Amino acid sequence: MGAMGFELRKWRPDRDTEAGVGAEKDTTRCGVDDCPSRFERWRGWWRRPLLRRVEGVLCCPHCWERRLASCLDRLDRAPVVAAASLRPRLGLLLLARGSILETDLQRALAAQRRAGGGRLGEYLARAGAITEAEIMATLADNWGVAVLPLDAPLAPELLALVPAPILRAGEMLPVHYHAGSGRLHLGFGTGVAYDPLYAVEHMLGCHTLPCLVPVGRLNELLITLEGSTHPAQRIFESLCSQEEKVRIITSFADRWQAKSVRVARVGSYFWVRLEGGDSCRDLLFRQPLSAARPSPVVLL
Repeated sequence: MGAMGFELRKWRPDRDTEAGVGAEKDTTRCGVDDCPSRFERWRGWWRRPLLRRVEGVLCCPHCWERRLASCLDRLDRAPVVAAASLRPRLGLLLLARGSILETDLQRALAAQRRAGGGRLGEYLARAGAITEAEIMATLADNWGVAVLPLDAPLAPELLALVPAPILRAGEMLPVHYHAGSGRLHLGFGTGVAYDPLYAVEHMLGCHTLPCLVPVGRLNELLITLEGSTHPAQRIFESLCSQEEKVRIITSFADRWQAKSVRVARVGSYFWVRLEGGDSCRDLLFRQPLSAARPSPVVLL
């Protein structure tokens, strides 16, 4: 999984030259390999911020749009591993710990097949073979994380840290944030999905820590978030071509005078975060369901 950061550098008035206000000479090479001005001393983007990449500087809007289009293409084509394929089988874990008998497992699996799906733990708990608390303790021990019961309601400002569609796509919730240390605890249901976890860490610039929460409570809270919006978010549910995404992101970055741009993909959503000063804004682009892969996350 790759990560790539962008920073927008404002003009410095004390370095203005004879070319006029808002013009600046810079000896840094452009980050686009075949840019005509890559090996020249070029004047910066007219009256607009320079876009600085980790590997260099993008000298003009044209190079910025080309680089952004390349990044979005990488997001769309990057191979991913389904999160579910990395999760251990609950029945085998419980058998190995001696928490249930093999006959209990067979009966629960048969009930699951008759119902056409559902969580195995629910069928085991309904049959009285094990309690929900014991199931959570087994999963937490396997993943090496703590269990948070979520008895108290979560603060709205805590839930607003991550856009609701991203939380639903990653099946997770922010459950605790310590501003002093910059640590954010994310709660998952039956197992830790590390790709969405690292995506949130990259996009928010904080340190994320996983924990497990009761699945029923997790689903309840995610349902309450459906349809919720935030003034600092723009969600594009209709299909957008790559060219449209580039145009929209560039337009909002210019309008909001963004100083940094981060991009990730979680599930069927492209998540773009634009930061400027003390504020940040999010753009979300939904991909067609036919093209969405299981829990894909790529960071740029």
